[in-house]
Amino acid sequence: MQPNIIVASNDVDVAMTRDALARRVVAHFGSSLPESTLLCLFDGTDWQALRNERGVANRGFYVWAKPYTEDECWDWPEHLRKHFFTDDPASGRKRSAFDNLIYLHDSTCQTDTGLVMTFAHELQHFVQHGHEPKLWAESSIVTNLTREDIRALSLNSSHIPIEREARAIPKLVAEKLCGAEAVRRYIDGKIKENANPADVEDWNFVQGLDGSVPYDLTRETRLRFQRLKGFRPQLNEALRLRKQGSGDPAFDLVDLNELLAGAA
Repeated sequence: MQPNIIVASNDVDVAMTRDALARRVVAHFGSSLPESTLLCLFDGTDWQALRNERGVANRGFYVWAKPYTEDECWDWPEHLRKHFFTDDPASGRKRSAFDNLIYLHDSTCQTDTGLVMTFAHELQHFVQHGHEPKLWAESSIVTNLTREDIRALSLNSSHIPIEREARAIPKLVAEKLCGAEAVRRYIDGKIKENANPADVEDWNFVQGLDGSVPYDLTRETRLRFQRLKGFRPQLNEALRLRKQGSGDPAFDLVDLNELLAGAA
């Protein structure tokens, strides 16, 4: 199923360029994309409240948003709500017209390489959620540990299996579509930009990745949880909050007893 691509820009040339690039990325993923509805919005501005919440290094996001209603998302930008929600005659409210959403800030799309790498990153999360929902949910609860727990574990994005995979594959996609040298320059620029120490560490990791090397997401997820036995209460709470907050049935597939069995 083809994603619905919306480029929110008043500049016709910019809109055409971004649309064409986005469709090239989608074509690269081809039949690997799940049979699930997806809206991809490339903004003409930055969603500043989102960056304030998630940090200045935020470039966008992917989310499974099937149960969302417009009432719950009143603080989303108006143009995003306009495209994402539709009237529901049964309830008299506006509900999600798509099961999934990818959003990219305008600043993310200022360079071709930035757009391609970030969009491919979020599309890879869409693929993970659609084809490996259990693995996606398992890694996602690790990302939802508190900042204090993440610091105690010395975790960064490269340690979380779905995030590691969603960095390697997009780098390979960008090298094919934009060229390896353009990708190297883009990553060097992000390192020099120095948005924050964690972002610099992340980009240094990405620079050393070889996306052509196979990555066993199942095995790496199991290995990660073998190191988390001492954080069982925190994982329980992170899982509870994700179940409660997202309504995503993928989290019902997570079995912490299975994941932590035999962990040292």
